[in-house]
Amino acid sequence: MKYDDPDKDEEDDWGQPPAPKTPENLAKAHKAQLILAVVAGIGIILPFLLLFLIYGPSSCGLSV
Repeated sequence: MKYDDPDKDEEDDWGQPPAPKTPENLAKAHKAQLILAVVAGIGIILPFLLLFLIYGPSSCGLSV
């Protein structure tokens, strides 16, 4: 006897297909990647910069 799972959909619905690689979509993707890189860079550098500005170079292990 086959188990009938009520949570399982009979239809394999994987959502929308990926967007085609048109020049317009590639430009949008490149712009989004640049924005993400800038935000990630700020997120990485900002804590070190604040620590350096608030507590001075000795807090970062730099001897003056």
